Amino acid sequence: MRDPDTVPTAAELAACAADVQSVRCAELATWIAEGRPCSILDVRTEGEHYSHRIPGARLVPLHELAERVDEVLAMPGPLVVHCEHGIRSLDASVYLVWQGRRDVFNVVEGIVAWPGPV
Repeated sequence: MRDPDTVPTAAELAACAADVQSVRCAELATWIAEGRPCSILDVRTEGEHYSHRIPGARLVPLHELAERVDEVLAMPGPLVVHCEHGIRSLDASVYLVWQGRRDVFNVVEGIVAWPGPV
């Protein structure tokens, strides 16, 4: 894990962004239905999370991610990150790759495209 006060360069961020994998909501729903192991991270606000969420998702709002990075890096299995539309989750995913996590999947459509129960 990197020092949270260290700021990545543009080149480092670009390299990390290239390592973030993408997943669509329908594919994630299939993973869950099949029992494929993964951890789901919701980086939205508390209000957004409690109004509607993917079952089993763990809330770590984006503004708390740097201070809770150890907790998130320890989450088991592939790490699937989502937000409302896929923008905040991409930011979080790039940050987590920069912190050393390699199995990070960004839900590109966000929860607005989630086909299952919320």
